[in-house]
Amino acid sequence: MALKPCRECKKKVSTEATVCPSCGAPDPTRVLSLKKSENIYEDIWLYAKPAYDTVLATFNYVTAQLDEDNAFRIFSITGYFYRGIFEASCEHHNLDKSDFKKAALYCFRRIWDDEKYKTISNAKKDSMALDTYQRMEDGLRLDDSVGKMCSKIINTAKKSFKESGAGCFADASKLWKDPNIQFTETPITRNVKSFFSKLF
Repeated sequence: MALKPCRECKKKVSTEATVCPSCGAPDPTRVLSLKKSENIYEDIWLYAKPAYDTVLATFNYVTAQLDEDNAFRIFSITGYFYRGIFEASCEHHNLDKSDFKKAALYCFRRIWDDEKYKTISNAKKDSMALDTYQRMEDGLRLDDSVGKMCSKIINTAKKSFKESGAGCFADASKLWKDPNIQFTETPITRNVKSFFSKLF
């Protein structure tokens, strides 16, 4: 069994490992292509995707065991956490802050390119990505504890992704367990619930 440094945390790990035991990076010894695409937003998505995939897998496992209200609470936290990952990737790529919205929209739209959503039209996927982003903006604009909570989730994700890469799923899990993070029945959360209930 050969050992090589993990590409994320640099700790020695088996070349046969599918996940780094220290930071959670998938395929930790695989060398990622450094070739940049012609689309900076695609580069941002691809840099963030291993962390997105790890958080998503953990999210799917955890929410499968929860009732609808608790699953929705974790879903809401996770959406803001993804946005933090995407913004950290923007910063990594030195994207101008004025283009963060375009990059986040691109990343949220790329989520819908998964094979399981192939029956949904591209126009509908575009609309859902825009709606997701807009509802997050609505939450961030609230000048109360909800707005501060949403900002805290994004900032936690940004810091965690910068420090741990795909291992940031551990901080997402901590946020899920935090009883102080509650998304109550505001008009925004009702609209989001309604929106996703129509989808699935």
